[in-house]
Amino acid sequence: MSSYAVPVNYSPGLNQVILRDLRGHQEQAVEGTGTLDALLLLDGLLLRMQDGKLPCKPPELATADRDRLLAAIYKRTYLDKIESAITCEACQSAFDLDFSLDALLTQLQPDKTLEGIARLDDGTFRLAGGVHFRLPTGEDELAVLGLSPDEAAHLLLKRCLLDGDLEQDTARMQEAMQVIAPLMDMDLAACCPECGHQQWVHFNMQSFLLTALLQEQSQLAWEVHRLASAYQWSLNEILDLPRRLRRAYVRMIDVEMETPLYR
Repeated sequence: MSSYAVPVNYSPGLNQVILRDLRGHQEQAVEGTGTLDALLLLDGLLLRMQDGKLPCKPPELATADRDRLLAAIYKRTYLDKIESAITCEACQSAFDLDFSLDALLTQLQPDKTLEGIARLDDGTFRLAGGVHFRLPTGEDELAVLGLSPDEAAHLLLKRCLLDGDLEQDTARMQEAMQVIAPLMDMDLAACCPECGHQQWVHFNMQSFLLTALLQEQSQLAWEVHRLASAYQWSLNEILDLPRRLRRAYVRMIDVEMETPLYR
C-alpha cells in the first residue's frame, strides 16, 4: 500500500487523515527543521479528497497532532526505533541512545479522565473557574516566528485563550495543555554505560525527522543519478516514486551490476 491512516486526536472536526508514502519531491523540498518545513512536508503527503482538496490545512492542525503525524511518517520511513549518538558530559565517551516511538507515544497518552478539565463539543477546553482555551496550531506558531522565546510564548498563549485573564491564568493553561495534548518535545534521561553518569538529552520529533531527511539528500541525488542512468527516466518520474520503491530499484541495479548476467 502507498498510503496509510493516522488518527487525529486534538484537531476539531477530524478523526484521522490519510498520508501518502514519502516521495522524492517531499524529501528534496526539506530545507530546515522549522514549523514551515514540517507544514510543507505534510501538505505534500496528505492524501487529497476526490475534489482535489486537502482534508485539512496543515497549519490548522493542533501542534500535538502534527507531532504524531510526523512520528507516523518517521515510523513508515525508518521503522519504530529512534537512535541517536550521545557524548557523555562526564567522561566524553560516545554511546548510543535508542528507544521505541510506540513506547514514547504510549507514555504520552493522556488519561481518559482529565480532572478539572472539560472538553467542549467544539474541541476547545474549559477549566474549573471558567478559563476557556484551545490548543495551539501551526498557524499560531507561524504568527510568532521571529519573536524572542518569551514574547513568542506570551503571544501564542494569548491567541489560544478564549476567555479568562492571561496574566492570572497562564500557568494553569500551560499545565492543562501539557496534560491534554503533550508534545513530542522533551528532555530524556540518558545514562552513560562507561561511567554511569546520567544526563538529559533533548528530543524533538519534528527536528529529528526533518534532520534525518536533510542528511539523506545527497543519497537522494545519487539514487536519482542511478535510476536516470539505468532507465533513462526523467527527474520528475524518479522523484514521484515512493521512497521504498525507488530504493528497491536502486538495490536491484546495484546487484545486477555486481552479478554477471551470463556465467
